[in-house]
Amino acid sequence: MMHFDTLEGPRNRVHLVKAGMEGGEPLLLIHGAPGSWEDWKGLIEGPSRLETYNIWAVDRPGFGLSEKSDFDASFESKIEDLVFVARQLALASGGKALWIAGHSYGAALASRVAYEVSRFATVAGVVLVSGVLCQWSNHPRWYNLVVSDGPVSCLVSRRYVRGAREMNRVRKGLLELVPLWPDFPCPIGLVHCEDDSLVICENSEYVSEQANRMVRHETWLRKVGHRVPQKRPDVIKDVLLSMYSSRRDAVLEEEVARGLN
Repeated sequence: MMHFDTLEGPRNRVHLVKAGMEGGEPLLLIHGAPGSWEDWKGLIEGPSRLETYNIWAVDRPGFGLSEKSDFDASFESKIEDLVFVARQLALASGGKALWIAGHSYGAALASRVAYEVSRFATVAGVVLVSGVLCQWSNHPRWYNLVVSDGPVSCLVSRRYVRGAREMNRVRKGLLELVPLWPDFPCPIGLVHCEDDSLVICENSEYVSEQANRMVRHETWLRKVGHRVPQKRPDVIKDVLLSMYSSRRDAVLEEEVARGLN
């Protein structure tokens, strides 16, 4: 069953959709720029839905049902509210390890949120889909500059203007991620399309190289483009289930080893 809820974060009121199975594996879904919880609809309902997960899909402040929240285009401003939501999901899950997935700009946010959450809770893994992850691949694009300011911004939907402003300022956040990758605190799954023209696959290749020790799963698609959550939710589902299975096996092996000792 799916229902809407609201959390009062440290900075903003955050709207989210709760779905799946209460008591299941907790999964936080973070959309890109622009976007909304509906980007993840394929994992929430339909043939690729994750029935055994307790899913919280956020509308980031400034987007979707959180559109009227205060909007700050800086990368850092997003983290506090998202970490708060992740903490509430971890508490609601009775101590179960938390899964996080992010798409595009949301993948960069998911990476930072996973790092911050690991300070107070166990993060089972993070899945980065078509991720904005590499600082040298994400200079402000001309179309984002045109849309974000000046007369054109008055002719474009507000969510696109806000998304463009976020992308124009994302490099600072990506630079802050650089020292975190070599000792990243949880397993990483990467999903990217080789012909993605919006966020080139060099982004995921960069993380594969820098965080090699923690990368557990890589899926490289063709002829899908950037909108992987909308077009191929089954792929993301398979990655999550594969990483869950690997984690479960590792935990069982550890318990057996402790018993033998």
